[in-house]
Amino acid sequence: YRLSAPIESLSKMGAPTLDDALRIYTVVAASGFDTARMAYSRQPQELVYYTRSRWVAPPAELLFDVFKQSFDAFDGFRTVVGPDSRLSARWGMRVELNELTHQFIQGGSVARLEIVVSLIEVPERTVVKTLTIRTSEPVTTSNARGFAQAADRAVHRAILEAVPFVYNEVARIVKESDVKVSPARE
Repeated sequence: YRLSAPIESLSKMGAPTLDDALRIYTVVAASGFDTARMAYSRQPQELVYYTRSRWVAPPAELLFDVFKQSFDAFDGFRTVVGPDSRLSARWGMRVELNELTHQFIQGGSVARLEIVVSLIEVPERTVVKTLTIRTSEPVTTSNARGFAQAADRAVHRAILEAVPFVYNEVARIVKESDVKVSPARE
């Protein structure tokens, strides 16, 4: 199973392109979520894996691809690069995957996703702001396929929150620094 990017929704947001580059770092997964095996839970603090169903790659790798595609479609930065690119970037984004599970609850089940998105000013290696996104989507069937579909919807919701968060924070900081610098230019 795969995760996808909400390309169409992002390309319609119409934000002006900032003259800055964004580096997306490798997504880091919490223990238990660093495998391609699909996780589910029937009780709190329990993590079990489907025996026959897997993601095409570990969810952290899939999320990295989804974030890269999403920022490319959003077109809010001059360029978006990965962790190994030789191009310099003033801004960086680090994502931690804390949970992606199929949780069985009384009366049904949900796909639960928790990620932490950190905006970093790269030259200073300073975390500028952090956003924790927790979302869940109902699973329509009690199997891995239903979980994968709900997980994809949860990822879409998280992306539609994370991308504007990063963009708006960078735009705000750039605007504030331009205001502070402009009197000295005269």
